[in-house]
Amino acid sequence: MSNDAVKRMQTLRAQAACSQDDLIKLLDGRRFLAKMTHVGTTANFITLTADEARQAVQRSAGGSVRMPMGEIKTGADLHPTSALENIGTIIDYAFVENDGKARVEVVAEVDKGGPYDEKAWRLIETKRARHVSYEVDYTEGECSKCGQRFTDSRGICSHLKSVKGMAMGTSQAQVIMRHVTFTGMSVFEPKGADPEAEIMAVAAHLTGDPKDPKEDEMDKNKATDEKLQAEAAKKTEVEELTAKVTDLGTQIKELTAQNKALTEENESFKAEKREARVKKILADWKARGREFADDKAEKAEIEKLMKKTDDALTDMEEMLLTIPVKAEAEDAEAGADNDDLPDDAAEAETPPKAEASVQATKQKAVATRLDDVPDSKSGAKSEAEQKLDAYKRQSNTI
Repeated sequence: MSNDAVKRMQTLRAQAACSQDDLIKLLDGRRFLAKMTHVGTTANFITLTADEARQAVQRSAGGSVRMPMGEIKTGADLHPTSALENIGTIIDYAFVENDGKARVEVVAEVDKGGPYDEKAWRLIETKRARHVSYEVDYTEGECSKCGQRFTDSRGICSHLKSVKGMAMGTSQAQVIMRHVTFTGMSVFEPKGADPEAEIMAVAAHLTGDPKDPKEDEMDKNKATDEKLQAEAAKKTEVEELTAKVTDLGTQIKELTAQNKALTEENESFKAEKREARVKKILADWKARGREFADDKAEKAEIEKLMKKTDDALTDMEEMLLTIPVKAEAEDAEAGADNDDLPDDAAEAETPPKAEASVQATKQKAVATRLDDVPDSKSGAKSEAEQKLDAYKRQSNTI
């Protein structure tokens, strides 16, 4: 952009007749148009008023354009905290107010022949580096809460001292700049304190300029970076999946252990229940005449019954119901002693006392035969069942 073009731009702006398209048409060489900052408060709690912006545009002249070029050598992303290098100059400032947003626009130029001119222009032209942040001097500051003004750190009020902590949210105090002069601008890839401050347009591609071989190297580095980032993302995804699988494995082990504990608890409960059932059968059996030589023999019988199937135990319980208990048989025998003999006792085939004795003997015999109950049911009757049927038939005939 020639000096005449700059003057035409200034004239058009003064007449409020310059559109963005008009400005772009005036761009040439390695020059670009940028929204350097908007009126208002930025993310770092610094406030630029409209009046101060208008006056600053009038008093500002020139200023350096800087970029963190040191990071480009390694192919890493541009970042505001990187070392800044001078790449160009601001050649025009303008205060613009439209669409309800007041801002300061600049036309800047990448210096030709500088150590980073080709790389810097390439980054700006391809819009990889398009966000900007203004640099400024101000001779006096003012607290937005109490209105106290200061010229150095000794005059800062308590409201502004808390700004460093940035812990007051929307009630945070801001520094209102007074007597502002713009001194330059920085160009970055990430957004700055004013997220809408950015490069609006660049001049058309240069013709006749030889391409710097270093640009190809930069493009290769960028491609390598993108590949490395993709691989890193894939590695992260694999690590996350591995962590999930490990977590699932841990959960499975815990659930398996819980299931084992519940199974053991259930088996223990079933064993206790079965033992109680066996002891009841044995008690009923003893009440019906089953006798044991000693405790050891009785314990052996319990162990034997514990090994029988549920069906076999059910058979025993049913058979025991058909046998009167021993006390009832003895009562029947005692009653027979006290009964008067009938007149025709001589003609009776069997005396009552003898009959009760026979019944008790049979009862003991059948109770003993419960040992013959099989461990499982089958279609045919067991020997014990056949003997029990024979006993029943014999009892009915007596």
